Amino acid sequence: MDINNKTIVFVCQYAAPYEGNFILSLKALESKLMEQFQAKAIYVFPNNAKTQVWMMSFQKAHKVHLK
Repeated sequence: MDINNKTIVFVCQYAAPYEGNFILSLKALESKLMEQFQAKAIYVFPNNAKTQVWMMSFQKAHKVHLK
């Protein structure tokens, strides 16, 4: 599968009050995808994730949709 210059959508059912390893892993994966394939990432989180402290900084650095 060719993912060069593609946009990858991560649909995440995650709204924990802490960033945890899940978000750290997503950040690392996005970094590798950008570095190796020039791929972009978009994240979809549940609406209740918007009140989490980590989401504020995550939204500033990443493309995020809340549903």
